[in-house]
Amino acid sequence: MRVIAGTLRGRILDSVPGRETRPTSDRVKEAMFSILGGYLAGGTVLDGFAGTGALGIEALSRGADRAVFVEKAPAALRVLRKNLAACRLEERSVVMPMDWSRALSRLASSLPRRDADLFRWVFLDPPYRLGGIPTYLEMLECYQLIAPDAVAVAETAADTELPERIGGWLRWKRARYGDTALTFYRKESFQ
Repeated sequence: MRVIAGTLRGRILDSVPGRETRPTSDRVKEAMFSILGGYLAGGTVLDGFAGTGALGIEALSRGADRAVFVEKAPAALRVLRKNLAACRLEERSVVMPMDWSRALSRLASSLPRRDADLFRWVFLDPPYRLGGIPTYLEMLECYQLIAPDAVAVAETAADTELPERIGGWLRWKRARYGDTALTFYRKESFQ
């Protein structure tokens, strides 16, 4: 697993030992960022169910300003922190060692309500058996943590079909790569 493009291009990232964490393959990650336009012109990233942090690190390498990583598994947290340190991204990153609901609640109570602090890029890659993507996107809206031009990408099993609309999120693309599917959403106000 490596950083594919940007300022950290070619940097090797550690993986979590065992089979508990399923990292996004380089092929899927490359396709995801290609669909997003390759380079992210600023903004804050939320890497939910972050695992090794590969998606958020890739986003930072490609121009995102800062990233928040949500991960509760101890083994994954150790690797995530090691990867951020190896890439020297600690100052541009916040690691939240807790579950999704608790992290969003904490963010909602502490995040200033300026557009620059809201999430412009959201990556959701929960364990396939958990599902829950519609609920996770609705929670982001309810807590008012999303920038007006936000884009969310959900990684699921290829046979998982997500709705066209989830609250104010509109699906604009779905792509399949082997046993993995990527579903892209935009906020309804974003044209």
